Amino acid sequence: MLDLKTKKYDAIIIGGGISGLICGCYLEKAGLKVLIVEKNQKVGGYCTSFSRQGFDFDACVYSLSSFRKGGILNKIFSDFDLDNSLKLISHEISDTVITPNYKISFYKNYIRSADEISKSFPRFKNNIQTFFNLINSSSVLSLTKYRNCTLKDLLDSFFNDNELKTILSIALLGYTGLPPSSLSAFVAILIYREFIFDGGYYPEGGMQKFPDALATKFVNLGGDIYSAMKVEKILVENNQVKGIRLKNGNIFSKFVISACDIHQTFFNLLDSSSVPKNILDKIEAGDFSLSAFLIYLGISKDLTEIEELKSHIWLIIKNFTDIEKIYTNLLKDQFDYLAMSSPSLKDRNSFLKTNKKESLFLFINSIFRDKPIREAGELSNELIKNAEKVIPGLQKSIELQITSSPSTLYKWTLNYKGSAYGWSDTISQFGDPDFSEITKIKNLFLTGHWINKSSGIASVINSGYRTAEVVINQRSRKL
Repeated sequence: MLDLKTKKYDAIIIGGGISGLICGCYLEKAGLKVLIVEKNQKVGGYCTSFSRQGFDFDACVYSLSSFRKGGILNKIFSDFDLDNSLKLISHEISDTVITPNYKISFYKNYIRSADEISKSFPRFKNNIQTFFNLINSSSVLSLTKYRNCTLKDLLDSFFNDNELKTILSIALLGYTGLPPSSLSAFVAILIYREFIFDGGYYPEGGMQKFPDALATKFVNLGGDIYSAMKVEKILVENNQVKGIRLKNGNIFSKFVISACDIHQTFFNLLDSSSVPKNILDKIEAGDFSLSAFLIYLGISKDLTEIEELKSHIWLIIKNFTDIEKIYTNLLKDQFDYLAMSSPSLKDRNSFLKTNKKESLFLFINSIFRDKPIREAGELSNELIKNAEKVIPGLQKSIELQITSSPSTLYKWTLNYKGSAYGWSDTISQFGDPDFSEITKIKNLFLTGHWINKSSGIASVINSGYRTAEVVINQRSRKL
């Protein structure tokens, strides 16, 4: 049993996902004594890996992004010397879209991407180049003018070909769970910039290596991690945090940072009397992102001929000229597209060294239901059958099959209804000041994708860094 009376901390972080780990590293580096409490056995949140029967899988996150000079991941590596413990494999193609008529690859080099797409849509060559230049060459400040328009508005201003617009937005649907008519154009541009044109990075040894490297750095800096331990309450007195309650007792601290689900934070960890009613009402009325249905396949088939699986493939099966229809159908559990990638192809050297077997990851956005419309087996069979359009003979080569539903994701992270990306990135919700790093409760802070400043791993990394800055500044004002 832990002797909690001997433990004194400046800050406690609830949740050992990527934002929590990064926030902890920066706080420890600034001289604070920090504790991270993680309810699961291992850190990483959605960014974890697991092995079954000789096959290696990544749970949800399949690649890292923003590693260019000036990118947030590059900064993390530099600030904590992660190059010494973690090698990133770089793949030039981040995403590939396959429709009945086209196969389009998106490269890190956006000029090359524009040229490749223009070969299939030559009459839009100038507009494609202008569109990609806007995404990659504009300052973030100048892009804020797009905060009040949707991705559909933006695409319509450049293109009048529906299949081209579907190709340009299908990955955004996957990465945010929103169609162009609802997705903030500003968020869409950031995801293009940070995840598509600077994506495709993969940790050698699997995705788990990234959070493990951060956890090691955090501990080496002097931090503590309590894993397999769930926080029961955030302690508040006179509208100021005092610490947390665990099953074994209380731990006190000056600051508490919640890196977990916002619904859990405000409705479960805090007493309702501690939270302004308007905040609780806003959370209940808020629009949460979709969850996901995932299939992990261990297969005997050699995948090396399908180079696109080193990237993330978006296979559009039906309604390839109507992205809005694709979205409305998925809300009814009718899936017109499928995403797939292969960890064993991304990390071929480790695969060959360890004599592991080929692994495949299938993904579809999905809605959380108390009672699913379709059985998991039926849905899996349909998605695998569709995947055979890219991987002929797939079904006969399956040696291991594991599924993960929205309810599985909820149990793993406690994200409300298995939400994959936190808040939906709509115009009205993006950057809501009520859900920034600073809360209405003194010395209680938030970090992670519930800050709602874009989706994706780069956004989560940036959130951990920004929250740490806020806490450090607050501490400096008190000294």
